[in-house]
Amino acid sequence: MIEKILFWPLRLLIIFATLFTHNVFAAQDLPEFSASYAIKKFGIKLAEAHYQLSYTDKGYKFTQNTKLHGVASMFASGV
Repeated sequence: MIEKILFWPLRLLIIFATLFTHNVFAAQDLPEFSASYAIKKFGIKLAEAHYQLSYTDKGYKFTQNTKLHGVASMFASGV
């Protein structure tokens, strides 16, 4: 019973520290990046996803594009 009472303030402190630390890091500029990922099922590539984050004069621009690949594209077209 005493252990639960003692650990409760510690848990609150950890939660608050995590929230405030996140705000400090979020204030920094994000770097531009580009990434491509293969989406596989049972070792067969079904799609490819592309993500890009860039900075423009109006702010950040995030683009995402997913293209079907191989067998998945045949099923999507109704073959």
